[in-house]
Amino acid sequence: MILCDHHIQRLVRSGKFVIDPPPNPEQYDSSSVNLRVGDDFRIWKSALRAKGTMHSIDLDNIDLAEIIDLTDPLTADEAGIVAIPPGGFVLVRTLEHVSLPLKSKLAARVEGRSKLARLGLTAHITAPTIHAGFSGKITLEILNHGPFELKVRPNHTQLCQLIIEQVSGIPRKGGSVIFSQQSTPLGTPKRVRH
Repeated sequence: MILCDHHIQRLVRSGKFVIDPPPNPEQYDSSSVNLRVGDDFRIWKSALRAKGTMHSIDLDNIDLAEIIDLTDPLTADEAGIVAIPPGGFVLVRTLEHVSLPLKSKLAARVEGRSKLARLGLTAHITAPTIHAGFSGKITLEILNHGPFELKVRPNHTQLCQLIIEQVSGIPRKGGSVIFSQQSTPLGTPKRVRH
């Protein structure tokens, strides 16, 4: 069952669903809560698309956090705006840290917003499920399919919505270990041991 605005607000007040910083009233829609982008935008290095080069990734053996050096930060200009060019693919975590405690029997789906989709922006390409037990910032995989440069204000622009759903029981397994509490949009690099 998808929860409505006042049920989501009640869960936030009770601590059964944690959003930090807490959402402003205008972030709630009838059956979702809108989340804002953070400020850790990453874009794949342009050299990866250099003429004559080929790259491949073994999808069964990749540790995403280990390839963070293949990205560059996409920083805000002097006006505090990040521009996503047409065809640009950008990773960024949400400003909000979200926690779905197992005992709350909640899961969520992160989805784009239709106003932005009509401009060609996908805010989350795939795997929308935020599993019960997840805790952390949510990484958005943003792609600008449209003809316009899209301007985003870090820590302000609401690019996605979180739809909260009840789970039939308390899961035996928690949310993704790989992406809970991730420190970058590509996960958390393993510490080198000496």
